[in-house]
Amino acid sequence: TIGPDLTFNGGTYDAFVAKVAEICAVSKPRLLSPENGAPVTAQRVSLKWKAAKCAEWYNVVVTRDSPKGRTVYQESNLTTRQVKTKKLARGKTYFWQVEACNAVGCTLSKRWKFTISATAATEALNRDD
Repeated sequence: TIGPDLTFNGGTYDAFVAKVAEICAVSKPRLLSPENGAPVTAQRVSLKWKAAKCAEWYNVVVTRDSPKGRTVYQESNLTTRQVKTKKLARGKTYFWQVEACNAVGCTLSKRWKFTISATAATEALNRDD
């Protein structure tokens, strides 16, 4: 039986509780770039964020035209704090958000937006592929 002292017949429950106690709740990830509302020239956008406390992996979602718009890019189970999107359409506004996760649960970042310029005139100056 499990009692208030968290013991279990055979002792395996104590080991489980000790392991869960090592895992903390995930803090909110902080987005870094592109900055909220920023114009972007490259169609493959580098998304970067600051590490969230206790995060073990990250999920990234990019939607088009509105925060609840169609998902145009998504990555799951990332262990890095940056990702480069697929080629996105010019002249459109995109919204992006990061979810930081661990075995305890997940926490969403704020949602930021960026707009890809309608012309490629300055893209060659900013290309890093």
